[in-house]
Amino acid sequence: MLSGVVHSLRMLSRTGWALLAIAAVGWALRAFPLIDVGAFGYPVDYDEGVYFGSAALLARGQVPYRDFVMVHPPGLLYFLLPAAWSSEPATGLAAARWLATLVGAVNILLIGRVALRWAGPTAAIVAAAFYAAHPEAVLAERGPFLEPSLNLCCIAFALVWLKNASNHPSGRGMLICGALCGVACSIKITGGVWLIAALLATPPIKLRQLLAFAIAAVVTWLACCAPVAAFDSESFFREVFWFHLHRPRDGASSVLSRLRGMFAARGLILDTALIAVGLTFAALRARYRVRTVERFFLSAFVLTVATFLTARSFWDQYNAHLAVAESALAGYAGAILWKWARDSRSRLVWVPIAIFLLAVPCWGVRRALLSGSARSPELLAVARFVRTQVPANAPVFSFEPAWAIAGGRLPDARAGKSLVTDWYATMLLDALRSGDAFTDVSEALKVPSSQATLRAALNATRYALVPAGFPQLTAQTRQWFQSNFVRRFPLAGSSKLEAWERAQ
Repeated sequence: MLSGVVHSLRMLSRTGWALLAIAAVGWALRAFPLIDVGAFGYPVDYDEGVYFGSAALLARGQVPYRDFVMVHPPGLLYFLLPAAWSSEPATGLAAARWLATLVGAVNILLIGRVALRWAGPTAAIVAAAFYAAHPEAVLAERGPFLEPSLNLCCIAFALVWLKNASNHPSGRGMLICGALCGVACSIKITGGVWLIAALLATPPIKLRQLLAFAIAAVVTWLACCAPVAAFDSESFFREVFWFHLHRPRDGASSVLSRLRGMFAARGLILDTALIAVGLTFAALRARYRVRTVERFFLSAFVLTVATFLTARSFWDQYNAHLAVAESALAGYAGAILWKWARDSRSRLVWVPIAIFLLAVPCWGVRRALLSGSARSPELLAVARFVRTQVPANAPVFSFEPAWAIAGGRLPDARAGKSLVTDWYATMLLDALRSGDAFTDVSEALKVPSSQATLRAALNATRYALVPAGFPQLTAQTRQWFQSNFVRRFPLAGSSKLEAWERAQ
């Protein structure tokens, strides 16, 4: 067995070794803050707590859609189950963050393989380096967000699709493509963008193969969703579909601000320039029938951007998924530019091109290092408070699940229907049930109906972990809360989060 491993290593090409080295550097960029200050010394995002908390509850018999709100399909929860089985919630969330860094390293390798199959070794190295240092991809792949596993499925799908597109599509290959796309859609519905891109790019194929593709995608999606959706199908469709169609606008609202968030706000002018080169050549060549790969990635990019522009909400974190198409196009552009530079045989051409291609990932590395320097002393402090001052049998409600999880506590299931893992979505759903239309989230959270489930959960708990200033509470709920709870942490000074105990 050892001799076989040695033989495999010897068979790696220089490109293969380069991709492994880039993946190792990319993993280090993702993991270094966790190594430096631990899993909770580096800030935990709201979504991380929601997704891991939901997976941990599922592992303990609580079902999403029936027992608590989950506004995405359940695919990510299955990915997180190995970490969520841990009897110690804080250990499980720490493991989930480490798992995300490993998924990021695999994504780097796979995007390199995709670019290698598309446009050769130079494209593979440029694409892998681009993804390894992509600012939003690095941030997302430091924790249990949707994007790491979503990107894994979509890149794997692209790799299998490329293999079939370069030959005559086989029934087996179309089945695998459909299954991977079904898994991607079970994590986030927008994963279906890649299915549409494949259909737009693929040359005419037999009806049997097209049916195999579609049926595999639908059956896989149902296989992932049905086991939990069956417990409360009405809630499943309301939370996974209806909610996203009717929710008020949130995050960047205008088209211009969203475009700026995707391409300008990061200050990565070189990245945008390289992507623009790849888009230009892909668009020019996509009109030829044989250029199926150009049409595929061009379609995936345009459809992803269109989805972001038309969605009810947009946050910079979403760019972590756009990084897949961007990296492939950047690799394609890098291969074209480098071939032109080498063919010219002039230092006036190949030297600046080489510097340009090196500068793109280097600037991303700088941004990754800066983002990794963030720290969360408040989270560590409140975690110590929960472990040392809160009785083990006392119910704890947390506006952000990660605050309680860091202290070894999951959302308390004893509140029955008041179990809350995602206050943001729960409050918006309560507001939307009134039938009113809202221009934005802040307006929706001001109506009394938005407080119903939240008020019940607070009424059923003894301790509450809340953000300072109570931005999520209406004036009436804030007054009730302050009349019935006493602040226990911090006793003095300022903090971004506070712990309150019900008055005796």
